[in-house]
Amino acid sequence: MAQENPIPSDALFFLAVLEYEGRDNPDKALAYLESIPASHQHYERSLIFRIHLLHQKNEREAARELCLSAMTLFPKQPEFRIIMAEMHEFEKEYQKALDVLLQTTGMWPENTTVLYRLGLIYDRMGHRDQAMIMMEKVISKDPEHADALNYLGYTLAEQGRDLERAQLLIESALQVKPDNGYFIDSLAWVYFKQGKNKKAWREIKRAVQLVDSDPVIWEHYGDIARAIGFIIEARKGYANSLELEGDNAQQVRTKLNSLGRTR
Repeated sequence: MAQENPIPSDALFFLAVLEYEGRDNPDKALAYLESIPASHQHYERSLIFRIHLLHQKNEREAARELCLSAMTLFPKQPEFRIIMAEMHEFEKEYQKALDVLLQTTGMWPENTTVLYRLGLIYDRMGHRDQAMIMMEKVISKDPEHADALNYLGYTLAEQGRDLERAQLLIESALQVKPDNGYFIDSLAWVYFKQGKNKKAWREIKRAVQLVDSDPVIWEHYGDIARAIGFIIEARKGYANSLELEGDNAQQVRTKLNSLGRTR
């Protein structure tokens, strides 16, 4: 009996993408990816994809082991170290993520992706000042790094300081990604902090049209609506936020209950 013709190596990666994105079949996608030889041009990409799929399938230990192997195979590539840090972050192992990123930053001090991830980990750990320093470093190297611009602008707005610069930072982020609902929420929030409630209301309505599954954005919607006197809309914002079970649920519930006593 004749042996079936093997699938050409060039096709394996694209078949894996088709199985995963088009047919929602991660197991078949993994099988294709595992068949890609180490000598192939898509091998590095296939490893990244495999780690992602294993992690998604809750095969966390296998994902980490593969990532460690990839770090050894590609010592001059920071991507696998970033992925390792992200996996630690997912497990709320923030110190381990920080250790990986600090080592990675030492190897690639100019890499803005590494610096940005380091800033986010500092934020997760409650080290907001260090996070801000990292984000400032990112935009000094890449003035169009939209996520870092937004982080800085939103954080300044949250802290109620340097609001003019906060607005400029967020507007710069929106020039790069004009339809990003999170950035539009940030703009609404800085307007709100400036007392520009009508502008804030206009922008927060845009934000929830683009991102309707974020409890913080819906809380902002409620806060801005309440400030203007739109009590029905405020209830809607707080109720939607509570349905999404955010970390701030108790405070949101208190706000919603206070509206119930409003005449």
